[in-house]
Amino acid sequence: MTPTRLNALLILLVCGCAATEGPAAKPTPSAEGFFKAATDRAADLPADEFYPRGRRMLCSIYSVGSPELERMRQDGFTAIGPYYGDQTKGKVIEKAKTSGLKCFYAVGKHVDFVKNPKYVMPTDAELTDLATQQVKAVADSPEIAVWCVANEELRHWRPDEMRWLRVTADAIRKADPRRRPVMMYDPNNRNAASLAHTVRYLDFSSKGMYANSIGFKDQRIWIRWGVEQEIGAIRQAKPPAIPIAVLWMAKDPDAPEEDALIADWTRHDVYLSLVSGAKGIIIWSGWNRRKGFERTFSKYYEGYAAAMREINGDLDLARIFLFGERRNDVTITVTSGPPTLSFEYNKETHSYPSVSHLDAACGAERYLFLVNSANVPVKAMVGGLPAAAIQMEDILARGEPRQVTGGKFEVALPRLGVTCLRFRPGPTN
Repeated sequence: MTPTRLNALLILLVCGCAATEGPAAKPTPSAEGFFKAATDRAADLPADEFYPRGRRMLCSIYSVGSPELERMRQDGFTAIGPYYGDQTKGKVIEKAKTSGLKCFYAVGKHVDFVKNPKYVMPTDAELTDLATQQVKAVADSPEIAVWCVANEELRHWRPDEMRWLRVTADAIRKADPRRRPVMMYDPNNRNAASLAHTVRYLDFSSKGMYANSIGFKDQRIWIRWGVEQEIGAIRQAKPPAIPIAVLWMAKDPDAPEEDALIADWTRHDVYLSLVSGAKGIIIWSGWNRRKGFERTFSKYYEGYAAAMREINGDLDLARIFLFGERRNDVTITVTSGPPTLSFEYNKETHSYPSVSHLDAACGAERYLFLVNSANVPVKAMVGGLPAAAIQMEDILARGEPRQVTGGKFEVALPRLGVTCLRFRPGPTN
């Protein structure tokens, strides 16, 4: 979605509007209290390291090749990979050097246990030796940002597969003097209880959140459910771990007339992931010769790249998502359109507000991200602001500052629309 379209549809300021916020409305705060400065949690962190060690957000694409590799840095991506297969033959580190980006590096051996049910599992010593040799061979490479367990989707109900994960992860950490993080991809259908079994051995929870491939292309609130599963697993099993959203880019839409929706799908999914609590984005996959993906690969790439340029470009939205101090004084009440959205999964109904939001403070500024997951436009009343005049800017649309008075205003969001509003003290000049 272009900034022009957002600017035309997005903001409808209503001073003294008759719409109410309902019984849950909070008292109007003072400007001083509303703009109380947040602590700078990134002040002592290096600018060239990834969160949580540094200030950068991890934003990457699996298996990316030319010509995308040549432009990813300019498009706001910060890493490449993971890549499949032999990492030396694939020249993963060389690709990172060429692109000027960091990379994932796969360790271990990939075995499809479903297709090879009689596979003889290695001993602990064999698993350790293989991982140790692979890590030590490249441990001095500063291009490597994350170690990736090559064998994906290991099943927690198979004790030998969890042993494989535990031993491999332990060996990686012991062989790496820099103690870089370790991840493994978990599949689309895993919930918090399942992810808790794997994340205890990892530094990231990185689960597929593929709305289109699971039948939820028109129920994209699924993305929020996916992030919440990771957060729930982390809370239960390993609080220091980081939730990463693994998003989808792998197939043309079934109907060509849906190609025009790709820009909205990709933008929505990135921002809903981050608003819901993800601290990084990995996209599967950058392999541009995939059968059935000949028509719209470039549309998907550009859709994700447009969001990355905002997040890691001059707007520096990553700073807010990673280090913003979450506040809960702003209220959102849908006044037109569906107030809630639901989907059925595993014989359960999951319901969420149609408009997800992130209310955060950075320094003395306040930010409000709004993401409409409905397939129709909505309007919502934003409340909980100071009654005195304050400044508001729609920074995604590069809008001019506007003045808000009375503690509330109405905002219009197109289908799957996203906005970020910045509030500052005082009236506009």
